[in-house]
Amino acid sequence: MSVLNTSFTIFVSALILCINGPSLLADSIDFHFPDLSKIIEQLPEKSPRLIEQQLITEEEQAKSEAVSSRKGLKVGVSVNGYSIHEDRPKQDFEHRYKAFAGLTFRKPLYHWGILEADERISQLFVKNTIKQFDILKRSMVADTRSRFLNLVKLAFKSRLAKDRVEVAGKLSESALEKRKLGLIDGIAVQGAQRQKLDAEMGYSEVLIDLNYSLADFREFTGYRGSVDFSPSDAFLQFCLTNKFDAEEPILITALSSLEDEELSNLIKVEEMKIHSANHARFPKFDLMGSYYQDQVDLANTAATLDRNNLIVGLEANWEIWDSSKSRKDRESADARKRRLEFIRERMAREKRIELNYLSEKLGLLRQKIDLSKSLITFAQSKLEKSVLEFEQNRISSVENFQAHLDLDQARLENLTSVCLFFDTLDQYNMTLTPNPSEQK
Repeated sequence: MSVLNTSFTIFVSALILCINGPSLLADSIDFHFPDLSKIIEQLPEKSPRLIEQQLITEEEQAKSEAVSSRKGLKVGVSVNGYSIHEDRPKQDFEHRYKAFAGLTFRKPLYHWGILEADERISQLFVKNTIKQFDILKRSMVADTRSRFLNLVKLAFKSRLAKDRVEVAGKLSESALEKRKLGLIDGIAVQGAQRQKLDAEMGYSEVLIDLNYSLADFREFTGYRGSVDFSPSDAFLQFCLTNKFDAEEPILITALSSLEDEELSNLIKVEEMKIHSANHARFPKFDLMGSYYQDQVDLANTAATLDRNNLIVGLEANWEIWDSSKSRKDRESADARKRRLEFIRERMAREKRIELNYLSEKLGLLRQKIDLSKSLITFAQSKLEKSVLEFEQNRISSVENFQAHLDLDQARLENLTSVCLFFDTLDQYNMTLTPNPSEQK
Protein backbone atom coordinates (compact mmCIF):
# COMPACT_ATOMS: atom_id res chain seq x y z
CA MET A 1 0.00 0.00 0.00
CA SER A 2 1.35 3.38 -0.98
CA VAL A 3 1.98 5.84 1.80
CA LEU A 4 0.20 8.48 -0.30
CA ASN A 5 -2.89 6.36 -0.79
CA THR A 6 -5.89 8.08 0.81
CA SER A 7 -8.36 5.24 0.34
CA PHE A 8 -10.59 4.40 3.32
CA THR A 9 -10.21 0.70 2.63
CA ILE A 10 -7.74 -1.63 4.24
CA PHE A 11 -7.12 -4.50 1.86
CA VAL A 12 -6.89 -7.76 3.68
CA SER A 13 -7.38 -11.42 3.03
CA ALA A 14 -9.80 -12.70 5.63
CA LEU A 15 -12.13 -15.64 6.04
CA ILE A 16 -15.62 -15.23 7.46
CA LEU A 17 -16.52 -18.18 9.59
CA CYS A 18 -20.02 -19.20 8.50
CA ILE A 19 -21.88 -21.51 10.87
CA ASN A 20 -24.84 -23.74 10.00
CA GLY A 21 -28.16 -21.96 10.51
CA PRO A 22 -28.37 -18.59 12.32
CA SER A 23 -25.46 -16.78 13.85
CA LEU A 24 -23.59 -18.61 16.59
CA LEU A 25 -23.68 -15.58 18.81
CA ALA A 26 -27.44 -15.30 18.43
CA ASP A 27 -27.92 -19.02 18.98
CA SER A 28 -25.82 -19.17 22.12
CA ILE A 29 -25.07 -15.99 24.03
CA ASP A 30 -28.05 -13.81 23.13
CA PHE A 31 -30.46 -16.71 23.03
CA HIS A 32 -29.42 -18.32 26.30
CA PHE A 33 -28.75 -14.97 28.03
CA PRO A 34 -31.40 -12.47 26.83
CA ASP A 35 -30.23 -9.96 29.46
CA LEU A 36 -27.05 -9.44 27.45
CA SER A 37 -28.89 -8.01 24.44
CA LYS A 38 -30.81 -5.64 26.70
CA ILE A 39 -27.60 -4.44 28.36
CA ILE A 40 -25.88 -3.84 25.00
CA GLU A 41 -28.87 -1.91 23.65
CA GLN A 42 -28.77 0.43 26.65
CA LEU A 43 -25.02 1.08 26.55
CA PRO A 44 -25.28 4.51 24.81
CA GLU A 45 -27.72 5.76 27.46
CA LYS A 46 -26.16 4.17 30.54
CA SER A 47 -22.43 3.64 30.00
CA PRO A 48 -20.40 6.46 31.63
CA ARG A 49 -17.71 6.24 28.96
CA LEU A 50 -20.14 6.56 26.06
CA ILE A 51 -21.95 9.42 27.76
CA GLU A 52 -18.61 11.23 28.16
CA GLN A 53 -17.86 10.71 24.47
CA GLN A 54 -21.29 12.07 23.52
CA LEU A 55 -20.53 15.22 25.51
CA ILE A 56 -17.20 15.56 23.69
CA THR A 57 -19.10 15.40 20.39
CA GLU A 58 -21.45 18.16 21.53
CA GLU A 59 -18.44 20.26 22.55
CA GLU A 60 -16.79 19.85 19.13
CA GLN A 61 -20.05 20.71 17.35
CA ALA A 62 -20.27 23.97 19.31
CA LYS A 63 -16.63 24.75 18.46
CA SER A 64 -17.31 24.07 14.79
CA GLU A 65 -20.22 26.49 14.75
CA ALA A 66 -18.04 29.11 16.42
CA VAL A 67 -15.36 28.68 13.74
CA SER A 68 -17.95 28.91 10.96
CA SER A 69 -19.19 32.22 12.37
CA ARG A 70 -15.83 33.82 11.54
CA LYS A 71 -16.95 34.03 7.90
CA GLY A 72 -20.14 35.88 8.78
CA LEU A 73 -21.06 39.52 9.15
CA LYS A 74 -20.09 41.20 12.42
CA VAL A 75 -22.04 44.24 13.57
CA GLY A 76 -21.25 46.47 16.54
CA VAL A 77 -23.00 49.38 18.19
CA SER A 78 -21.37 52.06 20.32
CA VAL A 79 -22.85 54.90 22.39
CA ASN A 80 -20.62 57.56 23.93
CA GLY A 81 -21.40 60.38 26.34
CA TYR A 82 -19.18 63.44 26.76
CA SER A 83 -18.91 66.42 29.09
CA ILE A 84 -17.58 69.17 26.81
CA HIS A 85 -15.79 72.24 28.17
CA GLU A 86 -14.83 74.91 25.61
CA ASP A 87 -12.80 78.07 26.17
CA ARG A 88 -12.43 79.73 22.79
CA PRO A 89 -10.47 82.97 22.26
CA LYS A 90 -12.62 86.09 22.60
CA GLN A 91 -15.67 84.01 23.52
CA ASP A 92 -17.35 83.02 26.75
CA PHE A 93 -16.49 79.75 28.49
CA GLU A 94 -19.04 77.07 27.55
CA HIS A 95 -19.93 73.76 29.10
CA ARG A 96 -22.41 71.19 27.73
CA TYR A 97 -23.14 67.46 27.56
CA LYS A 98 -23.33 65.52 24.32
CA ALA A 99 -24.06 61.92 23.36
CA PHE A 100 -22.89 60.24 20.14
CA ALA A 101 -23.86 56.87 18.63
CA GLY A 102 -22.13 54.67 16.09
CA LEU A 103 -22.68 51.47 14.10
CA THR A 104 -19.89 49.38 12.55
CA PHE A 105 -19.84 46.21 10.46
CA ARG A 106 -17.18 43.94 8.98
CA LYS A 107 -17.47 41.02 6.56
CA PRO A 108 -14.52 38.91 5.38
CA LEU A 109 -14.41 38.94 1.58
CA TYR A 110 -11.37 36.96 0.47
CA HIS A 111 -8.82 35.23 2.70
CA TRP A 112 -7.43 32.79 0.12
CA GLY A 113 -9.48 29.90 1.47
CA ILE A 114 -8.02 30.10 4.99
CA LEU A 115 -11.38 30.66 6.67
CA GLU A 116 -12.91 27.83 4.65
CA ALA A 117 -10.00 25.60 5.64
CA ASP A 118 -10.53 26.40 9.32
CA GLU A 119 -14.23 25.62 8.93
CA ARG A 120 -13.45 22.34 7.19
CA ILE A 121 -10.98 21.42 9.93
CA SER A 122 -13.59 21.98 12.62
CA GLN A 123 -16.09 19.84 10.67
CA LEU A 124 -13.53 17.05 10.38
CA PHE A 125 -12.98 17.17 14.13
CA VAL A 126 -16.72 16.76 14.62
CA LYS A 127 -16.71 13.78 12.26
CA ASN A 128 -13.82 12.27 14.16
CA THR A 129 -15.56 12.60 17.51
CA ILE A 130 -18.51 10.74 15.97
CA LYS A 131 -16.09 8.11 14.65
CA GLN A 132 -14.51 7.89 18.10
CA PHE A 133 -17.95 7.32 19.59
CA ASP A 134 -18.56 4.49 17.10
CA ILE A 135 -15.12 3.02 17.83
CA LEU A 136 -15.70 3.22 21.57
CA LYS A 137 -19.18 1.74 21.24
CA ARG A 138 -17.85 -1.12 19.13
CA SER A 139 -15.10 -1.77 21.63
CA MET A 140 -17.50 -1.60 24.56
CA VAL A 141 -19.93 -4.04 22.91
CA ALA A 142 -17.09 -6.53 22.56
CA ASP A 143 -15.84 -5.85 26.10
CA THR A 144 -19.36 -6.17 27.49
CA ARG A 145 -19.76 -9.58 25.85
CA SER A 146 -16.34 -10.63 27.11
CA ARG A 147 -17.04 -9.49 30.68
CA PHE A 148 -20.47 -11.08 30.58
CA LEU A 149 -18.96 -14.40 29.49
CA ASN A 150 -16.39 -14.11 32.27
CA LEU A 151 -19.24 -13.67 34.77
CA VAL A 152 -20.98 -16.72 33.29
CA LYS A 153 -17.80 -18.70 33.82
CA LEU A 154 -17.42 -17.42 37.39
CA ALA A 155 -21.09 -18.13 38.16
CA PHE A 156 -20.67 -21.69 36.94
CA LYS A 157 -17.40 -21.99 38.84
CA SER A 158 -19.14 -20.83 42.03
CA ARG A 159 -21.90 -23.41 41.47
CA LEU A 160 -19.32 -26.16 41.11
CA ALA A 161 -17.45 -24.88 44.17
CA LYS A 162 -20.66 -24.90 46.20
CA ASP A 163 -21.40 -28.46 45.05
CA ARG A 164 -17.89 -29.49 46.09
CA VAL A 165 -18.53 -28.09 49.58
CA GLU A 166 -21.64 -30.27 49.83
CA VAL A 167 -19.81 -33.34 48.52
CA ALA A 168 -16.86 -32.74 50.85
CA GLY A 169 -19.29 -32.40 53.77
CA LYS A 170 -20.97 -35.70 52.95
CA LEU A 171 -17.60 -37.42 52.55
CA SER A 172 -16.50 -36.03 55.91
CA GLU A 173 -19.65 -37.36 57.59
CA SER A 174 -19.20 -40.70 55.87
CA ALA A 175 -15.58 -40.84 57.06
CA LEU A 176 -16.69 -40.26 60.67
CA GLU A 177 -19.22 -43.10 60.43
CA LYS A 178 -16.62 -45.43 58.95
CA ARG A 179 -14.23 -44.47 61.71
CA LYS A 180 -16.84 -45.45 64.32
CA LEU A 181 -17.17 -48.84 62.59
CA GLY A 182 -13.40 -49.23 62.56
CA LEU A 183 -13.20 -49.32 58.77
CA ILE A 184 -10.72 -46.42 58.49
CA ASP A 185 -8.21 -44.78 60.78
CA GLY A 186 -8.06 -41.24 62.15
CA ILE A 187 -5.71 -40.03 59.44
CA ALA A 188 -8.33 -40.75 56.78
CA VAL A 189 -10.90 -38.80 58.80
CA GLN A 190 -8.53 -35.83 59.04
CA GLY A 191 -7.98 -36.02 55.29
CA ALA A 192 -11.75 -35.85 54.68
CA GLN A 193 -12.09 -32.89 57.04
CA ARG A 194 -9.18 -31.15 55.33
CA GLN A 195 -10.96 -31.60 52.02
CA LYS A 196 -14.05 -29.94 53.42
CA LEU A 197 -12.06 -26.94 54.66
CA ASP A 198 -10.26 -26.60 51.32
CA ALA A 199 -13.58 -26.73 49.48
CA GLU A 200 -15.06 -24.02 51.69
CA MET A 201 -12.01 -21.79 51.20
CA GLY A 202 -12.15 -22.33 47.45
CA TYR A 203 -15.82 -21.41 47.39
CA SER A 204 -15.13 -18.20 49.33
CA GLU A 205 -12.38 -17.20 46.89
CA VAL A 206 -14.65 -17.75 43.91
CA LEU A 207 -17.37 -15.61 45.51
CA ILE A 208 -14.86 -12.78 46.03
CA ASP A 209 -13.87 -12.88 42.35
CA LEU A 210 -17.52 -13.08 41.29
CA ASN A 211 -18.60 -10.10 43.40
CA TYR A 212 -15.68 -7.97 42.18
CA SER A 213 -16.30 -8.85 38.51
CA LEU A 214 -20.01 -8.11 38.93
CA ALA A 215 -19.31 -4.68 40.46
CA ASP A 216 -16.82 -3.92 37.68
CA PHE A 217 -19.35 -5.02 35.05
CA ARG A 218 -22.06 -2.75 36.46
CA GLU A 219 -19.71 0.24 36.55
CA PHE A 220 -18.46 -0.48 33.03
CA THR A 221 -21.93 -0.80 31.48
CA GLY A 222 -23.86 1.51 33.80
CA TYR A 223 -26.56 -1.16 34.03
CA ARG A 224 -28.12 -1.44 37.49
CA GLY A 225 -30.91 -3.94 36.82
CA SER A 226 -30.89 -7.55 37.93
CA VAL A 227 -28.98 -9.96 35.70
CA ASP A 228 -28.83 -13.73 35.80
CA PHE A 229 -25.35 -14.93 34.85
CA SER A 230 -25.89 -18.57 35.81
CA PRO A 231 -25.68 -20.82 32.76
CA SER A 232 -28.90 -22.72 32.19
CA ASP A 233 -29.05 -26.47 31.72
CA ALA A 234 -29.92 -25.82 28.08
CA PHE A 235 -26.74 -23.79 27.61
CA LEU A 236 -24.61 -26.41 29.35
CA GLN A 237 -26.14 -29.02 27.09
CA PHE A 238 -25.44 -26.77 24.13
CA CYS A 239 -21.77 -26.63 25.15
CA LEU A 240 -21.64 -30.43 25.23
CA THR A 241 -23.57 -31.27 22.08
CA ASN A 242 -23.17 -28.39 19.66
CA LYS A 243 -20.90 -28.90 16.67
CA PHE A 244 -18.56 -25.95 16.31
CA ASP A 245 -17.54 -26.84 12.78
CA ALA A 246 -17.49 -24.15 10.09
CA GLU A 247 -18.82 -24.37 6.55
CA GLU A 248 -16.73 -23.42 3.55
CA PRO A 249 -15.43 -19.92 4.32
CA ILE A 250 -16.26 -16.88 2.20
CA LEU A 251 -13.25 -14.91 1.03
CA ILE A 252 -13.27 -11.22 1.87
CA THR A 253 -11.07 -8.97 -0.29
CA ALA A 254 -11.57 -5.63 1.43
CA LEU A 255 -12.30 -4.38 4.91
CA SER A 256 -13.38 -0.92 6.02
CA SER A 257 -12.01 0.33 9.31
CA LEU A 258 -13.36 3.09 11.55
CA GLU A 259 -9.83 3.75 12.75
CA ASP A 260 -8.67 4.10 9.15
CA GLU A 261 -11.46 6.59 8.41
CA GLU A 262 -10.51 8.58 11.50
CA LEU A 263 -6.88 8.72 10.33
CA SER A 264 -8.00 9.79 6.87
CA ASN A 265 -9.87 12.72 8.40
CA LEU A 266 -6.79 13.69 10.40
CA ILE A 267 -4.72 13.60 7.21
CA LYS A 268 -7.22 15.96 5.58
CA VAL A 269 -6.88 18.27 8.57
CA GLU A 270 -3.14 18.51 8.01
CA GLU A 271 -3.71 19.17 4.30
CA MET A 272 -5.98 22.08 5.26
CA LYS A 273 -3.32 23.39 7.64
CA ILE A 274 -0.72 23.21 4.87
CA HIS A 275 -3.01 25.26 2.64
CA SER A 276 -3.49 27.85 5.40
CA ALA A 277 0.25 28.08 6.03
CA ASN A 278 0.96 28.55 2.32
CA HIS A 279 -1.40 31.56 2.18
CA ALA A 280 -0.73 32.98 5.64
CA ARG A 281 1.24 35.99 4.30
CA PHE A 282 -1.13 36.81 1.45
CA PRO A 283 -3.22 40.01 1.74
CA LYS A 284 -6.62 39.46 3.38
CA PHE A 285 -9.55 41.55 2.14
CA ASP A 286 -12.52 42.55 4.29
CA LEU A 287 -15.60 44.62 3.56
CA MET A 288 -16.02 47.17 6.32
CA GLY A 289 -18.29 50.08 7.05
CA SER A 290 -19.30 52.48 9.78
CA TYR A 291 -22.10 54.88 10.60
CA TYR A 292 -21.21 57.32 13.36
CA GLN A 293 -21.99 60.76 14.75
CA ASP A 294 -19.57 63.55 15.55
CA GLN A 295 -19.46 67.31 16.08
CA VAL A 296 -17.35 70.00 14.42
CA ASP A 297 -16.91 73.70 15.16
CA LEU A 298 -18.09 76.33 12.73
CA ALA A 299 -15.71 79.06 11.73
CA ASN A 300 -16.00 82.48 13.41
CA THR A 301 -18.90 81.44 15.59
CA ALA A 302 -19.51 79.62 18.85
CA ALA A 303 -22.04 77.31 17.18
CA THR A 304 -21.24 73.66 16.35
CA LEU A 305 -22.43 71.29 13.67
CA ASP A 306 -23.62 67.73 14.43
CA ARG A 307 -22.81 65.35 11.61
CA ASN A 308 -24.01 61.83 10.67
CA ASN A 309 -21.28 59.98 8.77
CA LEU A 310 -21.46 56.81 6.67
CA ILE A 311 -18.29 55.06 5.52
CA VAL A 312 -18.15 51.91 3.38
CA GLY A 313 -14.87 50.56 2.09
CA LEU A 314 -12.51 47.69 1.39
CA GLU A 315 -9.79 46.89 3.91
CA ALA A 316 -6.65 44.95 3.06
CA ASN A 317 -4.33 43.49 5.70
CA TRP A 318 -1.00 42.19 4.45
CA GLU A 319 1.42 40.50 6.80
CA ILE A 320 4.66 40.85 4.89
CA TRP A 321 6.99 39.09 7.34
CA ASP A 322 6.18 36.67 10.20
CA SER A 323 9.68 35.50 11.23
CA SER A 324 9.27 32.17 9.34
CA LYS A 325 6.21 31.19 11.39
CA SER A 326 4.09 30.22 8.36
CA ARG A 327 6.95 28.21 6.85
CA LYS A 328 7.46 26.24 10.07
CA ASP A 329 3.72 25.71 10.42
CA ARG A 330 3.70 24.23 6.92
CA GLU A 331 6.65 21.95 7.67
CA SER A 332 5.05 20.80 10.93
CA ALA A 333 1.71 19.99 9.24
CA ASP A 334 3.48 18.14 6.43
CA ALA A 335 5.43 16.03 8.93
CA ARG A 336 2.22 15.15 10.82
CA LYS A 337 0.53 14.24 7.54
CA ARG A 338 3.34 11.84 6.58
CA ARG A 339 3.32 10.33 10.09
CA LEU A 340 -0.43 9.69 9.92
CA GLU A 341 -0.07 8.06 6.49
CA PHE A 342 2.64 5.80 7.90
CA ILE A 343 0.35 4.86 10.82
CA ARG A 344 -2.41 3.91 8.36
CA GLU A 345 -0.04 1.63 6.51
CA ARG A 346 1.14 0.01 9.76
CA MET A 347 -2.44 -0.51 10.94
CA ALA A 348 -3.26 -2.32 7.68
CA ARG A 349 -0.42 -4.79 8.29
CA GLU A 350 -1.44 -5.27 11.92
CA LYS A 351 -5.04 -5.88 10.83
CA ARG A 352 -3.93 -8.71 8.56
CA ILE A 353 -1.88 -10.27 11.37
CA GLU A 354 -4.79 -9.93 13.82
CA LEU A 355 -7.25 -11.61 11.47
CA ASN A 356 -4.89 -14.49 10.78
CA TYR A 357 -4.27 -14.92 14.51
CA LEU A 358 -7.98 -14.91 15.37
CA SER A 359 -8.73 -17.37 12.59
CA GLU A 360 -6.05 -19.78 13.84
CA LYS A 361 -7.18 -19.30 17.44
CA LEU A 362 -10.75 -20.23 16.54
CA GLY A 363 -9.50 -23.45 14.96
CA LEU A 364 -7.50 -24.35 18.07
CA LEU A 365 -10.44 -23.55 20.34
CA ARG A 366 -12.66 -25.92 18.36
CA GLN A 367 -10.13 -28.65 19.02
CA LYS A 368 -9.98 -27.69 22.70
CA ILE A 369 -13.78 -27.86 22.98
CA ASP A 370 -13.81 -31.34 21.45
CA LEU A 371 -11.05 -32.38 23.81
CA SER A 372 -12.97 -31.02 26.83
CA LYS A 373 -16.00 -33.09 25.79
CA SER A 374 -13.83 -36.22 25.78
CA LEU A 375 -12.40 -35.27 29.17
CA ILE A 376 -15.93 -34.93 30.60
CA THR A 377 -16.85 -38.40 29.33
CA PHE A 378 -13.70 -39.85 30.83
CA ALA A 379 -14.16 -38.00 34.15
CA GLN A 380 -17.78 -39.14 34.43
CA SER A 381 -16.75 -42.73 33.92
CA LYS A 382 -13.98 -42.33 36.48
CA LEU A 383 -16.36 -40.80 39.02
CA GLU A 384 -18.92 -43.60 38.65
CA LYS A 385 -16.19 -46.15 39.24
CA SER A 386 -14.81 -44.14 42.17
CA VAL A 387 -18.22 -43.98 43.89
CA LEU A 388 -18.58 -47.76 43.72
CA GLU A 389 -15.07 -48.35 45.01
CA PHE A 390 -15.60 -45.83 47.84
CA GLU A 391 -18.81 -47.55 48.90
CA GLN A 392 -16.88 -50.84 48.94
CA ASN A 393 -14.20 -49.13 51.05
CA ARG A 394 -11.58 -49.86 48.39
CA ILE A 395 -10.48 -46.23 48.03
CA SER A 396 -10.23 -43.33 50.46
CA SER A 397 -12.45 -40.26 50.57
CA VAL A 398 -9.50 -38.27 49.23
CA GLU A 399 -9.40 -40.34 46.05
CA ASN A 400 -13.17 -40.20 45.71
CA PHE A 401 -13.20 -36.44 46.16
CA GLN A 402 -10.43 -36.13 43.57
CA ALA A 403 -12.71 -37.85 41.07
CA HIS A 404 -15.36 -35.21 41.78
CA LEU A 405 -12.74 -32.49 41.29
CA ASP A 406 -11.65 -33.98 37.96
CA LEU A 407 -15.21 -33.96 36.65
CA ASP A 408 -15.81 -30.41 37.84
CA GLN A 409 -12.58 -29.28 36.25
CA ALA A 410 -13.49 -30.95 32.95
CA ARG A 411 -16.94 -29.31 32.93
CA LEU A 412 -15.40 -25.94 33.78
CA GLU A 413 -12.81 -26.37 31.02
CA ASN A 414 -15.60 -27.12 28.55
CA LEU A 415 -17.63 -24.04 29.46
CA THR A 416 -14.51 -21.85 29.61
CA SER A 417 -13.43 -23.01 26.14
CA VAL A 418 -16.89 -22.35 24.71
CA CYS A 419 -17.00 -18.87 26.26
CA LEU A 420 -13.52 -18.11 24.95
CA PHE A 421 -14.58 -19.38 21.51
CA PHE A 422 -17.53 -16.99 21.41
CA ASP A 423 -15.39 -14.15 22.75
CA THR A 424 -12.82 -14.74 20.00
CA LEU A 425 -15.53 -15.14 17.36
CA ASP A 426 -17.02 -11.83 18.48
CA GLN A 427 -13.62 -10.14 18.06
CA TYR A 428 -13.25 -11.71 14.63
CA ASN A 429 -16.69 -10.57 13.45
CA MET A 430 -16.11 -7.13 15.00
CA THR A 431 -12.95 -6.77 12.92
CA LEU A 432 -14.78 -7.77 9.75
CA THR A 433 -17.85 -5.65 10.58
CA PRO A 434 -16.47 -2.33 11.86
CA ASN A 435 -19.84 -0.54 11.97
CA PRO A 436 -21.36 -1.17 15.42
CA SER A 437 -24.88 -0.84 14.01
CA GLU A 438 -24.24 -3.88 11.84
CA GLN A 439 -23.35 -6.03 14.78
CA LYS A 440 -25.94 -8.09 16.59
